Amino acid sequence: MTEKMNPDIQIKADHPGSQDIAILKLNAVRKFFTGIYPYSVMTSVFAPMDVQKYPLPLKISFSTQEWCGHVYTQMNLNENEYRVRMHSYFDREFPYRIQKWHETYRGLNGMGAKVLTTSATRTYTVMDPYWQHHTNKDRRRLEALGLSAREMGTN
Repeated sequence: MTEKMNPDIQIKADHPGSQDIAILKLNAVRKFFTGIYPYSVMTSVFAPMDVQKYPLPLKISFSTQEWCGHVYTQMNLNENEYRVRMHSYFDREFPYRIQKWHETYRGLNGMGAKVLTTSATRTYTVMDPYWQHHTNKDRRRLEALGLSAREMGTN
């Protein structure tokens, strides 16, 4: 869905003006059962339509709800960096890293759709300023992560 966003406060423009930015809003919702109780997760990405002028999303938000509480995180682009705010029901948030996950869900086309499964296992962690690695000489970093090399923009 496209809509206008006020760039100063990064919210939907109720009264659109010339300073507003046309954005594409993508919402991803997942509901799953952990074996103990159900979770609901939603991620929203607000990406400008003019990627030449605004190459990064202006805002990304994430929320999760489960029976004992609610967690909300929002990232807002401020010049060249994101400002992150997190709100949680829990006293000490995300002290563990996710080692692996598995998800099964029905694909598109209703009841006749295939059951799809996605799973991942973390093999190692790389702490690196990835936003600085975007040229063809950085292809080896993809291979080190086990990803196939692909054409990348050059500077």
